[in-house]
Amino acid sequence: MVRRLIPIIIVMCFFSFPACSRGGEQSVSGPDPAAKRTSAQVSAEKTEEIKRDPMAGAAKNGGSESKKPKTKNEETLEKVNESVADSFFEHGRGAVVRPGDRLTENEKHHTAYNVNSVDSEKPATPLEFKGLRKLYTYFRIKERLPQEVVDALNGSRVVIVGAVMPFESIPENGEVSEFWLANPRIVAEGCVFCNPPTLADLVYIYRNEGEAPFKFDRETLFKKVTLAAVTGRLFFGPDEVKGQIFLNSILASDVEIFE
Repeated sequence: MVRRLIPIIIVMCFFSFPACSRGGEQSVSGPDPAAKRTSAQVSAEKTEEIKRDPMAGAAKNGGSESKKPKTKNEETLEKVNESVADSFFEHGRGAVVRPGDRLTENEKHHTAYNVNSVDSEKPATPLEFKGLRKLYTYFRIKERLPQEVVDALNGSRVVIVGAVMPFESIPENGEVSEFWLANPRIVAEGCVFCNPPTLADLVYIYRNEGEAPFKFDRETLFKKVTLAAVTGRLFFGPDEVKGQIFLNSILASDVEIFE
């Protein structure tokens, strides 16, 4: 099963600590020489200790004054979330993603593909967008898909991770029967409405008529990127639904949303 995509990397933090005071004890015969180790000296020693190992200093102080900085991945995700929110704010909540491709008449039609039977005992084949990009390049040059790939994967169970994007306007209850699974890299690069993705970076995800719809948190879709792992049967095109052309589609049996 697909694991979490965002690794947690522990990085060093800077902490401030209150000076520790330490009073000396005096004997009857006079001041103890140890008492001359003033609070300023103790504080200076502690500062040096913190410089050597900030995390150790945090542990001793319970970490109450520490603030863990964001990792590079967390910063990137934050920027992507802002980009998604800005895109929907600019284009409206009824905005949908449309592929930027214009296919030739030869490309729009393909021969009848053989469809593999589903082996429920066999694990789903992992699929990646970088592989779909290679197929797309071959398709645009040859006006067809490589037969060996079609024979191996058409109709087979696959699993792929991507970003959920609207195929049609998202209703208020968040229930849809179809959506785009987009290449996260494309979503990270900027507005997918201003710069429509190619067919290489979009997979049409659907369920058969009469099956339970997909359920998403509508507000979350408008405010940040929603990553999902989709498992189902892969079918090659190109095909067209409701005026939208796609090269790859998946009849989904499972959609796992990453929180």
